[in-house]
Amino acid sequence: MRRILFQIFLFTLTLLLCNAMCNNPDSCIKDHHCEVPADWIVYGCKDCDSLTNDDLYGFLGSYAHILPGQIKKDSKNNVWFFNYKELMKYNGNSFQKIIIPDSYLDPSYNNDQGYYNDFFIDKQDNIWFPAPSCGISKYDGNTWLSFSSSSVVSDNQDRICSIYQDDNNLMWFGTKKGYILSFNGSIWKSYKPFKYYSPYSTIIKILSDSHGNIFFLLGENIIKYDGNNFTNTTTFGLDSIHVGVNFRTFFIDKIDNIWLGANIYQNSLTSYALCQYDNFSWKWHFITNSNQNINWVNDIAQDAKGKMWIACFDSILSYDGSNYSGFKIPNVKYSGHGAYRILIDNADSKWLLNGNGVVYKYTGQ
Repeated sequence: MRRILFQIFLFTLTLLLCNAMCNNPDSCIKDHHCEVPADWIVYGCKDCDSLTNDDLYGFLGSYAHILPGQIKKDSKNNVWFFNYKELMKYNGNSFQKIIIPDSYLDPSYNNDQGYYNDFFIDKQDNIWFPAPSCGISKYDGNTWLSFSSSSVVSDNQDRICSIYQDDNNLMWFGTKKGYILSFNGSIWKSYKPFKYYSPYSTIIKILSDSHGNIFFLLGENIIKYDGNNFTNTTTFGLDSIHVGVNFRTFFIDKIDNIWLGANIYQNSLTSYALCQYDNFSWKWHFITNSNQNINWVNDIAQDAKGKMWIACFDSILSYDGSNYSGFKIPNVKYSGHGAYRILIDNADSKWLLNGNGVVYKYTGQ
């Protein structure tokens, strides 16, 4: 009997200690086993009830296993998360869930392969996200609006997969079937650089450089628009070795280098690399010395010191131009599907979102 009472006492003490250590979400560094390293903070692990709340877990867990979400930050350094049904805002202290009315949502995200489920925060902190029938919705913090693109898109099966705002405040959108759309608030324009549709014609991501050139990433190539013409790059300096390349993401750094996350197939083997273009030539930085198990380059970011960071499935990598360093993502209960997205905030913290909706913040350098 004494032994049973002692075991109950130890169990109760353990629960009290874990709860005491998890009262503050920003200082809590414990998962369900209370073993998360000190440089990491984990949000969305339901086993530590006071680490987060049911709203947060419901947002991150319910849909993210279907659709890996997206992370953005606004002009006030609030961090935003998006899945196909809701928005979540983190203001540095707490999370706020914003439910999107059904009429402003694109229902195809629930049924389609959802790797490309983009949203965008513009210069005025308006939030843009896909609407039904290849339209777009906007949320200004108070009001919801939708804009139909039916004047230029007749295919109701197409949908918007990527969103961007250029230096002239013109909104750009890329669709699943390879259309590029622009919208100035009243007038839509449509462009189709490729006249065919394949799984690799989806416009995955849109960015611009400091000269105003706009770049559109597809699965196997990248399109540049200089304001007048579209040009297409398909080789990336690989003609001599005849390999297959698939790109999942890209990034344009502070000096206009383009970095692509590449998965390279040659002789039944797969390797992973950053592909860098400096406006003169392509350079390949193969991932060979990170001491981590790498599977796909999912997302890329750059910190304040110019170091590149990569989200992989079970690790994040940093790259200083010469060497890769690997940082293993904590293995908490809901950590499956690895890291799909990375965002670096104004404090140089690295935010990661995985396929089960767990959010990590890594504060190491």
